[in-house]
Amino acid sequence: MILCDQSIRLNVESGALVIRPFNVRQVQPSSYDLTLGGDEPLVLVPRKFALARTVEWVELGAGIQGQVHGRSSVGRMGVQVHFTAGLIDPGFKGTITLECMAFDEERGPVTFYPGDRIAQISFHWLDAPAVYPYNGRYQGQVDATASKFEHEKETP
Repeated sequence: MILCDQSIRLNVESGALVIRPFNVRQVQPSSYDLTLGGDEPLVLVPRKFALARTVEWVELGAGIQGQVHGRSSVGRMGVQVHFTAGLIDPGFKGTITLECMAFDEERGPVTFYPGDRIAQISFHWLDAPAVYPYNGRYQGQVDATASKFEHEKETP
């Protein structure tokens, strides 16, 4: 089940869901707007990949997952804010790394400033709490975090 605006607010107020800082104006009917973090503008040159991060620190309990989406107005500028890593696992704590790219070469570079509402997150209740909530290599990230991918090693 996807959380609606009222459920997002109630879960943040009760502490079951952590979003810091929390701004009620960023609550949407079924999501929460995420803002661009960092100290400098994010300039997206068409066809050049860039990582960014959110201002918001998010903490998900074992019974809830998040899903990052682009905002409609950002998408209409020819910009994607995530490619494959939109799922935020139950148990995750940290800021969210965004995978950004502008696609419209005729439009040229697209600039976003710290604090711009660049993405959104929806929240989904699990049918039961996760037995093994997330505690992986990106736990507690604060900055836009590059891949820590490792090839699976075969065991003898």
